[in-house]
This record gives sequence, C-alpha cells and structure tokens, in this order.
Amino acid sequence: MKDFRLQAVIPIIFYHGTTSWNKKSFEEYFEGMDNFLLQFLPRFDYHLVDMKNYSNKEIENLFEDKQLQISLLLMKNIFYETSLLNLTRQIFSTSIDLPNKEYENQFYEVITSYIYYSTDINIQKFIEIMETLRTQQSENFVSTAMQLKISGRKEGRKEGRREGEIKKTIKVAYTLINEGFDNFMIRKITELNFVQIDYLRTHENTDVDVLYNL
Repeated sequence: MKDFRLQAVIPIIFYHGTTSWNKKSFEEYFEGMDNFLLQFLPRFDYHLVDMKNYSNKEIENLFEDKQLQISLLLMKNIFYETSLLNLTRQIFSTSIDLPNKEYENQFYEVITSYIYYSTDINIQKFIEIMETLRTQQSENFVSTAMQLKISGRKEGRKEGRREGEIKKTIKVAYTLINEGFDNFMIRKITELNFVQIDYLRTHENTDVDVLYNL
C-alpha cells in the first residue's frame, strides 16, 4: 500500500463586518456539553483576519498587488458611506497595470457590481463622482451601473406582473370556494395544489409568499 501523508490545513477566517469579531475557542461553541463528550471534540485554533484592525494605509503597504489592494479596501469600507465614496473616487481616478483591455474592463465591472449590490447608498452619488473624473475606468463604472439599474427595473416589473397574476389566481380560487366547488375542480381551474386550496379555505387574508411556499 502506498504511503499516504496527511497535509496540514490551517483554518483562516477573513472578516470585514461592522463590529469586531469575537474570537472563541472551538469548545466554546458547544456550550453546556459535559466533559465526557468534550474530549471527543477536535482542538484547533484558527487565524483571524479582521479588516477592522487594519487602516487603509496599512492594507496598501501590506500588499503590492493593486487588484488585491483595491479588493481588500472595498471590503473594508463597503459599509461606510463617506469612506466608500472617497475610496471609489481614488480607485477610478487612477489606472492600474492589467494584462489587457478586456481583463481591465472585467475587473472594473466586477468592482462596480460589488458596490452596486453590497451597499444601500444611492448609486447616483457614485455616478456624480465618476462624471467629474472623466477617465476610462469611470466611464466603465457609469456604463455598468446604468446597465445594472435598468436590469433591476426589468426584474422588478417582472416580479410585479407575477405577483399580480398570483393575486388574480387567489381571487378566482376564493370565488370558487364560496360557490361551493370541490378541491378537484378548483385545482383544475387555478392550477393551485390541494394544500394551497385547503389553506385558502381556512384563511380569509392570504399572504402570497406564504401560499406559494406551501
């Protein structure tokens, strides 16, 4: 049998939340466990990287790779409006050395998408900053942000139409119930399942999300 050597695995937690990480031992997650069972738990430590413990300048000094710098800085500042707006101005006002134009466009599109989906800040604030920079990167930001905005509107309209159709189906089902139709006929007409129909029979006011999870 061929010798098989185990490889060491070092657990690493990367954290960039708004509060500091409360580091505990593995055993502390099993509160109330008696000593007999505790002896069977694995005992190990983990390396914690808490971004709250690093300043922006320290991150820039620790990593030479500009893509990594930008990614870490964004994650550190993503929950803080003023810091994020200033950082965004800094990122999109300078160019970094990337392999080719296509790769550069993809990198800045990813950054834009991360900002767009990870913050509640009005995207117009970012666009106003970009319009003062007039760089290729800032133009990419505006273009990507507007595409995401338009896409979001389309999805919202689709979801609104779907919810409207569901409400109409529910209204029809209530009418059929009140007219005395049995479940088989109601299912055939509305395409609701029997569990949903029984739910409607016992609930006058129905939440759309609740019904469609049955």
